[in-house]
Amino acid sequence: MHEVSMIKKILELTLRQIEEHHAESASVIRISMAVSDHLNDSGAQSLFSSLAAHTAAKHAQLAIHWNPAVYRCVACGEQISSLAFVPYMDCPVCGKMAMPGPQTHEWSLDEIVLEGGAE
Repeated sequence: MHEVSMIKKILELTLRQIEEHHAESASVIRISMAVSDHLNDSGAQSLFSSLAAHTAAKHAQLAIHWNPAVYRCVACGEQISSLAFVPYMDCPVCGKMAMPGPQTHEWSLDEIVLEGGAE
């Protein structure tokens, strides 16, 4: 499951920052990711909380900026953006099927807010 590996990587990067900055914990982790049919705010937070239990990031909250999913029509090439993920959609130009692009699993770590420590 891609979502688990993504959240594990976010936790790993967060713990590395806590250690490098000699902080006590992280309070907020800001990430950007494409909308998905597999993950929402509460699901991402629940997964993160489960993985972060017993670590210095256990109380951190994920603040997620959802980027639109981008679809491309298989017939005319029209590009369509949507904040609701669906397996496919009808192209508004030609009516044919538009499929989600490869950005579906893209994400970025934008900021980690650390608490306590020397820095």
